[in-house]
Amino acid sequence: MRFFPKRLLILLVLLAALLVIWSFRRQFGTHSAMGTNSLGDQLVASFQALQAQENETDRTVWAKELLAERCGQVFEGWWDSLNAATNKLRVLESFPIGEIAIGKFHPPEQLVHGIAVHSQFGKGVIWSRAEWTRFLQDSERAGWRLAETEFRHSRFDTDAAGQPMQSHFDFRAHLLNPEQTERAVIEGELVVSWSSAQSDKELPSVKQVDARGLTIKTRGGEPPFVPVLNETIAPPKGSHFIDPLILYDLDGDGRSEIILAASNLVYRQRPNGRFEPGPLCRHSPGWIFTGVIADFDGDGASDFLCAKFEGLFLFKGSPQGTFDEPGRLVWVANPHLRYAQVITCGDIDRDGDLDVFVAQYKLPYSRGQMPTPYYDANDGDPSYLLLNDGQGNFTDATTASGLAAKRWRRSYSASFADLDGDGHLDLVVVSDFAGVDLYRNNGHGQFTEVTGTWVA
Repeated sequence: MRFFPKRLLILLVLLAALLVIWSFRRQFGTHSAMGTNSLGDQLVASFQALQAQENETDRTVWAKELLAERCGQVFEGWWDSLNAATNKLRVLESFPIGEIAIGKFHPPEQLVHGIAVHSQFGKGVIWSRAEWTRFLQDSERAGWRLAETEFRHSRFDTDAAGQPMQSHFDFRAHLLNPEQTERAVIEGELVVSWSSAQSDKELPSVKQVDARGLTIKTRGGEPPFVPVLNETIAPPKGSHFIDPLILYDLDGDGRSEIILAASNLVYRQRPNGRFEPGPLCRHSPGWIFTGVIADFDGDGASDFLCAKFEGLFLFKGSPQGTFDEPGRLVWVANPHLRYAQVITCGDIDRDGDLDVFVAQYKLPYSRGQMPTPYYDANDGDPSYLLLNDGQGNFTDATTASGLAAKRWRRSYSASFADLDGDGHLDLVVVSDFAGVDLYRNNGHGQFTEVTGTWVA
């Protein structure tokens, strides 16, 4: 798939060349006009040759790709209209389809939670455009509403003459029936047969849509999830983030609060189900990367530990679930943290306090650097295993714990978890351009990498 139009790139280069010629002529005047014109003619000829080469490549190498793009445009334009519409079933009626193939349905298979699966078999029937329209109208009268759809063009085939023959689309649609409190998901593969366009200016037309590869899942009754909060939240000034999103019962009333740590914002849940927004910390932590809530100083109240450029700051919590004191620097990062996306905690040495693992992400191709090697990159910014002294102060134990070798991963996430059931917290690290790293803990905070033996 080409993401930048090559003709536009050629035009930009040509304009740049003409600008150079114009500057040259202004600098040296008319005495060199003949030489400049000759140079200009050479440049024009070079670009014309390049354009001819591009046209030939489009006609040969990229021919099938360009044809697939044109066929895809039929669905893209229709899908844009579908997403913009309020009544999406009406838009389905307008889709220019020749006919649609529908299979016969097996008796529904009953799953847990009242979910029924309806699968197809056999040749079934062929609906005309009029029959398809009647089916949609009957569905709308029965109370069905189309909520959203997804199409992914996964395969494209041409005939011996290079004309479009078939496309395969991975498809999913979500439907609601508020009147009958029922929901449905239609998913599977659509096979689209094409008719060739009459001219290069026209798009191919859909001859048939084979929907016999679709499965329908239905569920009746009230939906398990209902919206209770709908807010638009902007990042604080100077930042791009409102995350991490943390759900935590701060005041111990059995109801979780919603915390957007980088915005210093908490929605406290009240007994009537209403959420009240307010500041998380009385003294704003400012621009942070990430954070975690847990009892780090052992007083029984949950604290807020967050990562900033300088290191980790701890905001002491209260039994009421508030953070009223200014944050204090409990670990100094040297060098400063650049993009600390990961923080997780657990008692890794069984001394009764919570230790912390902090890891950083690094954008690919930053300043032209290619992640090397692209499948096992260990060329980012360092991660840290930090031991707690019991008072919420931390010291670096990355090397002593055995985690130094691959501490330069471009990490997305990490978790302490007992993976082998021995009662000790092991470590999982997930990184860009590397995948997963697993480390076994011996119970004293000493880690051994076991990725090769624990993961096939």
